Amino acid sequence: MERLERNRSFLLLWAGQTISTLGTTVSDLAIPTAAIFLFHAGPLQVSLLGALETLPFVGLGLLFGPIADRIRRRPILIACDLARFVVLGSIPLAAVAGLLTIYQLFVAALLTGVFNVLFAVAYQAYLPALVTRRLIMGANSRLYVSETVAGTVGPAIGGVLVQAIGAARAVAVDSASYLVSALALLLIRQPEPEPSGARPAGFRAELTEGLRFVFGNPILRRLAAGNGTFTIGWRMIEGLLLLFCYRRLPMPPAQVGILFAVLSVCLVISVLVRERVTTIVGFGRLLFLSQLITALPAFGIAASGLVGGLPLLYASIVVQGLASGIFDVAQLTLRQLITPDRLQARMNATMRTLFWGPRPLGFLLGGTLGSWLGLVPAMAVGAVICTLSAGFFFGPVFFSQVRNSPRLRLRRPPLRPPGQGVHADRTCRRPRFR
Repeated sequence: MERLERNRSFLLLWAGQTISTLGTTVSDLAIPTAAIFLFHAGPLQVSLLGALETLPFVGLGLLFGPIADRIRRRPILIACDLARFVVLGSIPLAAVAGLLTIYQLFVAALLTGVFNVLFAVAYQAYLPALVTRRLIMGANSRLYVSETVAGTVGPAIGGVLVQAIGAARAVAVDSASYLVSALALLLIRQPEPEPSGARPAGFRAELTEGLRFVFGNPILRRLAAGNGTFTIGWRMIEGLLLLFCYRRLPMPPAQVGILFAVLSVCLVISVLVRERVTTIVGFGRLLFLSQLITALPAFGIAASGLVGGLPLLYASIVVQGLASGIFDVAQLTLRQLITPDRLQARMNATMRTLFWGPRPLGFLLGGTLGSWLGLVPAMAVGAVICTLSAGFFFGPVFFSQVRNSPRLRLRRPPLRPPGQGVHADRTCRRPRFR
């Protein structure tokens, strides 16, 4: 019987991404902390860092999808890892030389975002080239679990490093992790299939085909609308969260790292129980319930600045992490399984654009409201928007789709995309918290 643990190529990809995620979680804490403590950044400046990092997802990912479907994906992944190694490595070097400015942090955030979006589009389309469709859910679950395990250790390490050597110097860990990831990808020897030759003529036709597939599929449309709405609300909160922890509660960097580590532990637990939960409630209801339960604790996060303090903050993070992990793996797997192989990169590029495109708006809206109304009211507004996102998975139209779609009625997701026969299993194909 075919096993993922015997697939050397998948194991290399798995190891590289786990190490890369470990480094990324350090930078997620270290870079905004450097802006706050070294340059006394306020809500708008801290949120601008997040906005710049996610700005490339507004359009670049959509344009890159057809390109990633035309060429092999592994060279793209290696190039992106090496570029991020250089960009992020410039931050600790500048800090040691006494030349670091907040503007370099802004530029690094933007460039890192460009390579993040290119990597994300190619990465999710590359996985079906390494494992068969029968094993893709297991592959996604292993990647998600190991990355969240790394995300458990990473924030704690990041908090300690920030306090011990300074926020800017701690970014060196993330830079090195991308070099390790590139080396792991270089060691993969499994040949990647030639891109499909049956294509409409021209870049515009390929882009249009990908857009039509996503917007013509009612499941993908609702996933895009619900996730996009949640993104706006959550990024409002995320852009203010470090300032909230440092100045409102207040918490030292090491304790903030522990908070994010708790979130990652809950994400791991949620993935381990996802299949059992899906069997009990069904795939359609799972999407609505997990999205709603992910959104509601955002009110507790905001309220912890007024009443409840750290206990309420930790309780809210626990509930949110458990629900979010279930939703993330379920929606990602469903997207991959209902999409033909030749459209994987374009579907992922379009969905990433629709998921991540609203991120800059969320960050900037949160930063603006945080500067105007204060941290707690701005985060409460974000919580309202997060909760509204669950409405896209509820109501007569959605439940009609559940009743009428054999794929959503399944207790488990389908094994192959529509329109493909038994040979579809012979295919040659993260996540950070939404």
